[in-house]
This record gives sequence, structure tokens and C-alpha cells, in this order.
Amino acid sequence: EDDGIRFRGRYNQNQEDILNLENYEGTNENGITVKKLCMFKDEENDLKTTRIFYHNDKLKIENNAKVLLLVGELEVGKASLVNIMVNHIFGLDSGECKYRIRVVCDPDKNNQPDLLTIYCFPKHKSMIYDNSYALITGDNLYSASENHLHKKMLLLKDFLKKNNGVNELHAICFVVKSDLAQTDYLKYAFESIFSMFGYDIKHNIFVLTTFVNPIDEPPVLKALDELKLHYDTLFRFDHRIIKESGCVLNEHGKQNISDNLTGIFKRINEKKPCDLNLTNVVVQERNRLNTIIEQLQNKIKTGINTMSELQRKKTEAPNPASLNEVKAELKYLEELVFHKIDEAKRVFKNLNQLSVSKTNLQTRNGIIENLIKYEKNNKEVNFEDRIGTLQKIKDRNEYMENLLKA
Repeated sequence: EDDGIRFRGRYNQNQEDILNLENYEGTNENGITVKKLCMFKDEENDLKTTRIFYHNDKLKIENNAKVLLLVGELEVGKASLVNIMVNHIFGLDSGECKYRIRVVCDPDKNNQPDLLTIYCFPKHKSMIYDNSYALITGDNLYSASENHLHKKMLLLKDFLKKNNGVNELHAICFVVKSDLAQTDYLKYAFESIFSMFGYDIKHNIFVLTTFVNPIDEPPVLKALDELKLHYDTLFRFDHRIIKESGCVLNEHGKQNISDNLTGIFKRINEKKPCDLNLTNVVVQERNRLNTIIEQLQNKIKTGINTMSELQRKKTEAPNPASLNEVKAELKYLEELVFHKIDEAKRVFKNLNQLSVSKTNLQTRNGIIENLIKYEKNNKEVNFEDRIGTLQKIKDRNEYMENLLKA
């Protein structure tokens, strides 16, 4: 009761029917049956970049829902975390219960790795907390372009707005592997993602480390300390004691998972949610900055063509009227370019005041350069694609840096 828990392990034979379980998926070595939870897909709002599932056929969730966003790269364990969180929410992580439920199957790594997936759980009599929940997962965000992150934020905003005016986020769970000691990679990941949020979200950030060795200190902790990155609480999950379905294999694992999940949901249920109004402003300003840069690039291209035209006319038979006309056009373009540069500076300054992450282009480019070297040295799967994306981001940052110096 102190944790806000209504009951734990309240299990009866009718609970399977109450939860609307569908597929039998087998029994693990501890005699625990794994079943799939029936979820209804929102076909009407289905997009190529987002999927929404509900644990009822009304396709609605209460406006007091606790909204959790789990972000991280592919294969850091987000699917397992969602599964064990859902088992915990429905009180199925106790010793009395002889089955577990699976919500997320292993995603096809070759199928839409940048998908945003939303799992909605309205209030249910089998839940141990008196809340409804929305669990949102996003992949491929560390090495994503700013434009890609911006699109993800718009999708998140649209989902929150659609669901009975829900406009709150209770937790951003930053999921990272425990063996990640690359401080540059970690810093870039934090900055890239949190540059899309207003600064009022900083007290709602959690770090979830996965694949933790319970004996050794995870290297990622040292990296986090060195970077002095702000987050509310850090939770450790040893994924070697979790099957893909989210089913714990041994008693040590049960305690590890139970303690962490109780801690996470206790903190989230106590948290004052962030209303995302400031984040909406950040998203709008990011969109505005992208538009300005596109306009600048087009004006500069036009200016280069006009300068070429001026040079051509100078080499031809002198025609003062024609030359003056081209010079006037060039001067007009120059004024437009500097006007846009001043506008970009104002937006950039505003973003640094509003967002969680304060963007320093010069520092960020140094980090990106180190990431490119890291990818070249390690040559892991699809490293060339990641290098290409990082190089584009670096080029864009250099372009922006030159504009700010103009």
C-alpha cells in the first residue's frame, strides 16, 4: 500500500479470460507458461512510421494515463523491458502465478528499424496500480538525423493530442547497454535525443542499463559520471536472467527485476508529469530552423548563379543597364541571406534556452568526428550507413556554424 500497489500476485484461474490472452507459446524450464496478450491495432491511425496497439477494442486510453517513452538503439533490450513492465503492471511477476504474458515479439531487424510503437493499457481490474499506461518505444535514435528525430517528436505529439487531450509525459527512459564505455557516443546520444525536449522534462529522465553483470561495475556508469549528464534515477537490469518473453529464470533474477520495476513505477507514479507545452515550442522552433536553413541554401545557390551571370556579362560587350540590373538582384539576394542568417541566430539562441540539451555545434562536431573514427575502426554491421549519416549531420552542423559566425 505504501507503494500505491493495490495487490500483488492476486492470481485466479479466470484471470486468463479477464486479460484476454490468445496464443499459447510454450513452457519454460521453470514450468511457467508463456502466453500472448491480445492487443488491438489502431488501423485508422496506422502510419508507415508508427504503430498503435490497445489492450481493448475501444482504441482509447484515459486522459490520466502514465506515459513512458523508452528510447535507445536496436538490440539494447527495449522489447524485453516492455514485456517485463507489462507483466509487472498486471501483477504476474509473483511466485504464485504460473504463466507470463508477452506483448512484444522480437522485432524483425530488417523491417522498419526506425518504427515508433505505442502500447496502450487502459485501467484494468487485474492491474496492481490504479492507473492506465502508455508505453512508447523508439529505435535507431542515436545515429538519427535531426530531421528524423523531429518527425518522431511530431508523431509522439499527435498521439498524445489524439487521446482525449493527453499532453503529458511522465518518464523518458533512456535504455543503454551496460558495457557502453564510449563517452562520445553516449554524450551524442543524450544530446541528440534531449535537444528535442523542453528543459522542464529534465526531472523526468531515467537511465535503464541492460545486460548488467551483477558482480562487476558497468562501464556505462563511469561514462555517465564523466559526462555529468542529468538524470533522475538509474536502474540496472541483468538481461541474462530474462528470457526473450520477459520471464525470469531464477530467484536472484526475480528479486533483481522485481526491485527495479517496483522502484521505477514508484518513482513514475510519484512524478509530476511534464505537460510537453515547452517541448511543443522546441519542436516548432526546430522545424522553423530547418525551414530557414533550406531557404538559405536555396538563396545561396541562386546568388552563386547570379554572380556567374554577372561575371559573364562583364566579359561580354559592356551594357551598364544590364550590369546594374544583375548587381541590384545580387544585392537583394545578399540582404535576404543576411536577414535569414540573423533569423537563424535568434532561433538557435532560443532553442538553447528552451531545450534540455544546450547545443554547441563545435563541440558536437568534434564528438561526431570521433564517432566516425570509432565506426571506421570497429567496422560493425552497417557501419558504412552510420558513417554516411554522421557525416551528413557533421556537414550540416559546420554549415550552421559558419552561418552563426557570418
